[in-house]
Amino acid sequence: MKLNIDRVIGHEHPTQERIRLFASGTCNLKDYALLEVIVDEQGQISNQKGHMYFFPDLPIADGDLVMLYTSEGVNQCTPMQAGKSQKLINLYWGLPEPIWHQDKKDKAMLVKVSGQQMKNVLPDSSDPYLHYKEPA
Repeated sequence: MKLNIDRVIGHEHPTQERIRLFASGTCNLKDYALLEVIVDEQGQISNQKGHMYFFPDLPIADGDLVMLYTSEGVNQCTPMQAGKSQKLINLYWGLPEPIWHQDKKDKAMLVKVSGQQMKNVLPDSSDPYLHYKEPA
């Protein structure tokens, strides 16, 4: 992957908590999602509900730094140093409170999204199981 997690900074601080990511090549952020996953006592990923963030459509290059803040804010992209091509990209998840707790067994998981499909999941009246009743 050309986008990598570096670390979580500002654990449990309402406005400073963020995940630091860096680009190791040219890519588009829209191809990635960040998940908060909960692990059990054996270190296995559980099915407990965590948070999910889909990155915006934004091309990045090798050396760019991405800060994903847990809190609300306005996304910004600025040069890291005058005369340099690397950018500092500040993104905001918009969550009401911090989620990365040092005492919890949660982990940040970065996934590459190869394709997306969306479909309405409302019941279809022609579905034979919609009106199914258990035998008495």
